[in-house]
Amino acid sequence: MGKNIFFIRSANGQVIEQLVDYIKNKHKNENIKLYCLIQKSSVKSFNEKYPSIKCIESEDGFFKYSVLKNNKELLHKLNDFQFDELYIPSSYGDYPDFNEVFLICSKIKNDKTILYNCYGETVEKKLNFASIWIDKNLGEVIYFFKVLFALIGISLIYLVCYPYYFVKRKLFDNI
Repeated sequence: MGKNIFFIRSANGQVIEQLVDYIKNKHKNENIKLYCLIQKSSVKSFNEKYPSIKCIESEDGFFKYSVLKNNKELLHKLNDFQFDELYIPSSYGDYPDFNEVFLICSKIKNDKTILYNCYGETVEKKLNFASIWIDKNLGEVIYFFKVLFALIGISLIYLVCYPYYFVKRKLFDNI
């Protein structure tokens, strides 16, 4: 029985081409089935270039978790499979604003999640829906409190240390 490998088309065509080559080279002696979550408008050209990859169509535009959870047909298609590997490609060296993609991928059953960037670097990552959701939705609030506590801490240090310095200086000036 072959491996089921899934990737989401979250990067440009060049990175997707690199990723497909990487997967095929990595599993060249194995029977693999490739699946791709892709926007409807890109399916035709993608199928022409990669006829062996099974496309799972998503709504056009950016990947959004709210759209996915309301699309019962797409959820059913994705939950029909248990993937051995799930790849998340990025057109950048890092993964800016990928929280929506991470939320989607955290709901797909898989054994291993691998991040793949434009330089061909791979990193295995565990995706936890709750922590991604908190980071996405409460990240700005948490950042505000971090800055607030940092300012309070700096103010307290100043309020404690400045009088100490002032008193110490006055004592040594009198000696």
